Amino acid sequence: MCGIAGYVGFEGHDTEEMVARFSAMLAHRGPDDRGFLSWTPQSVVTRSRDPQDARGHRVGLMHRRLSILDLSELGWQPMSTPDDRLHMIFNGEIYNYVELRDELRRSGNTFRSDSDTEVLLAAISAWGCDALKRLEGMFALALLDTTAGTLTLARDFFGIKPLFYTNTADGFAFASEMAPLVQLPGVSTVASSRRVLDYLLAGRTDDSEQTMIEAVKQVPPATMLVINIHSLACHSTRFWEVPSSAERIDASDEHAAGLVRDAFQQSVTRHLRSDVPVGAALSGGIDSSSIVGCMRAISPSLELHAFSYVADDVRISEERWIDLSSKAVGAHLHKIRMVSDDLPSQLDRLILRQGEPFGSSSILAQYRIFEAAAEDGIRVMLDGQGADEMLGGYSPFLAPRVASLVHRGSLLSAWSLVQELKQYGDADVPYIKRYVTASLIPQSVKRLLRGFVHDAQLPAWVNRAYLEQQELAFTAHVKDPGPDLRRHLSSALHGGLQALLRYEDRNSMAHSIESRVPFLTPSMVELLLRLPDEQIIDQRGCRKAVFRRAMRGLVPDAILDRRDKIGFQTPQAKWLDQEQSWVNGILVSEAARSIRVWNHDKMLCAVTSKDDPAASSMRTWRFLNLSRWVELNNVRFE
Repeated sequence: MCGIAGYVGFEGHDTEEMVARFSAMLAHRGPDDRGFLSWTPQSVVTRSRDPQDARGHRVGLMHRRLSILDLSELGWQPMSTPDDRLHMIFNGEIYNYVELRDELRRSGNTFRSDSDTEVLLAAISAWGCDALKRLEGMFALALLDTTAGTLTLARDFFGIKPLFYTNTADGFAFASEMAPLVQLPGVSTVASSRRVLDYLLAGRTDDSEQTMIEAVKQVPPATMLVINIHSLACHSTRFWEVPSSAERIDASDEHAAGLVRDAFQQSVTRHLRSDVPVGAALSGGIDSSSIVGCMRAISPSLELHAFSYVADDVRISEERWIDLSSKAVGAHLHKIRMVSDDLPSQLDRLILRQGEPFGSSSILAQYRIFEAAAEDGIRVMLDGQGADEMLGGYSPFLAPRVASLVHRGSLLSAWSLVQELKQYGDADVPYIKRYVTASLIPQSVKRLLRGFVHDAQLPAWVNRAYLEQQELAFTAHVKDPGPDLRRHLSSALHGGLQALLRYEDRNSMAHSIESRVPFLTPSMVELLLRLPDEQIIDQRGCRKAVFRRAMRGLVPDAILDRRDKIGFQTPQAKWLDQEQSWVNGILVSEAARSIRVWNHDKMLCAVTSKDDPAASSMRTWRFLNLSRWVELNNVRFE
């Protein structure tokens, strides 16, 4: 786990200052070591720990190392092939590197280190970029091919590891975070009003190539971006897609549970490969409890440290479940508690680390979890991101589940499922009925109505004149995948999960911790999305049905039998009320007044509206977060 960055300039441009600045700004991602590579066509490659060696070169690559596998000097980067053709900087972990190394050895390869980076470089040298399809891991990499004169950027299957890029007047630059790029000369900090609007209206972030800064893009998940060193022309290629229409597996409930159990245990086993201490984030829910349960089953003697945020509001506290799960696996439990004044003292630092506005104050609680883990000497943490998206864990997935039954003509089953759902507090039955009705309307009719309905529902605080000027009237609309549960799961992996992975990466790396997410492997996703709908959400409305069966014996039954879903929440509304003077001061600032997507006076009126406490809290949070982000990053609006 590391930080990477690089710069490709035109003839006569010097990369020394660029890579030195990148190294300083990404030091938190790799505090253990640093390395630089520089090259100009028709010259030799220079690898060094001194950025001054990049002087006079057109290409400069930078690596900050967080040592996790092979802590020796042999794991130092940038790393090169023996023939000195390919050179790589790599951020991430390849969990199946042992199996890949064995295969490469049988083909005649030899290895100097126990590093997964060396295995990855050898795999690419042997199999080309098709090697990426064979990986199980998280990664962002830059590969310089001095023979072909290309620089290839690649990002893992789900976008677990970040990779941003920008074009400047003098060249092309990339980095693990946005901050180093917006500091480059000539890179504008003009906001993408389209993305800002998406955030304000729907909380959408990170789900497209465009960031909230117009000049900065991100490499999409499962994508390679190839840059020609001579012309700086580039083209992109996807090397993997989330399956949404694969052939179903015809398996009994028990057989399917066995397949899922074996796949998940294998994934956790590989995610435990580390030469430094490993811990886990424990929320008390099914996903995190399953991770610690597997960790204990795989390694009975493991000194298992678990870190948990405990809310002071009993309505959202999962402390009883945390205690139950921790006791079942014999973990050393570390509890983190917070109070309202943590917001004013921590928000600016968190916004700078996150790089862009974020969803809620729960991200601060996550930040504190990683902070506590770092203080305890933990360098790797396992977390449950991705499980809800793959296993239908969120209540909105219930609607397409019912709609799919209706469209298949199984009306009795649909009616029976709706009756079951009436028992559960987070199942919005009126919404499900509206969704099913809407799913029966032809798409041609929906297209005619969509623009009018959306425009009529725009909040009063939106600056409609500005939206018309920028042609942004319909940007908050998200295409509905239709009455197909698997398409909704696939869409969630492309959509909302991207923001959660960003929060996870920035919060963990802010404390020089590698966070691993064992649910998110291609093999796990390909297996789960081939299962029948009723094994994801059964006829009793039980979500994650197959996974609950798979984890019997590893997780306490009381946790597996839970039908409520609290989620990772803080008492945000209460905190904002308690810190109202601080909130008001931010919302009347010059930065807040400069945000052109809203009418400032009407925005302030919306903050004081208490029509829906939960909606009001979320709306205020977004206004607050965006205003501070604009000021801290000198963001401008055209």
